[in-house]
Amino acid sequence: MIYALIICTVLYILIALILTGMVNYKDLAVGDPLAHVFAETNLNFMAGIVAMSAIVAITSVFLVFQIGQPRILMTMSRDGLLPRAFAKIHPRFKTPYVATIATGLLVAIPALFLNLTEVTDLTSIGTLFAFAIVSGGGVAAGNQPHL
Repeated sequence: MIYALIICTVLYILIALILTGMVNYKDLAVGDPLAHVFAETNLNFMAGIVAMSAIVAITSVFLVFQIGQPRILMTMSRDGLLPRAFAKIHPRFKTPYVATIATGLLVAIPALFLNLTEVTDLTSIGTLFAFAIVSGGGVAAGNQPHL
């Protein structure tokens, strides 16, 4: 995992250096700098590919985040921290369907009305918050006396 982080960091730095070599760094203060650079250098086909790839990547990240949240809600419901409805399992698909629907609506409706920057910021904050709660629960459970 550390190697993957190192490789991603090196690639990120190299791309940033290449982009600042292609256009002035002041022109990169946009939401999609990589696609913007290709558009500025009249490589519109590449700009379209990069923009479409970004949409696919952001969508896949949102879906991955959506997979974990219903399971967290289901577990919290089983522990009595949320209403029991969140622990209901679909008879055919064996998934927590009430939690999945609630999470999907809670994420999809605001995403329709917010801009992309706000949605990605909220996603990152929500994921960090979920991991903090799970970690805190693990620490609290670890401090309980063993029987």
